[in-house]
Amino acid sequence: MLRYRIPAALVVSLVFLFCVWYDKTHESSILMSTFIGVGSMLVLTEFYRMVEAKGIRPMKAFGIIMCLALLYAHDRWCWEKWHTV
Repeated sequence: MLRYRIPAALVVSLVFLFCVWYDKTHESSILMSTFIGVGSMLVLTEFYRMVEAKGIRPMKAFGIIMCLALLYAHDRWCWEKWHTV
């Protein structure tokens, strides 16, 4: 299992560094927001799989929608706060 996690962590780290560099040089937050959104979805999906293995039935659709809504609200709030001149 570790032989899959190390290369995956390296790839994710490189993508993250690219997102940070791109957003800083182009003054845009869209790439970083997308990276965080996709990462959150993957983590949430994995969490739901572990919970279901224990016999608990989570409300997946509600959780995913709320996760994305909170990420979007935070992104818009930060954008307005940091980019007001």
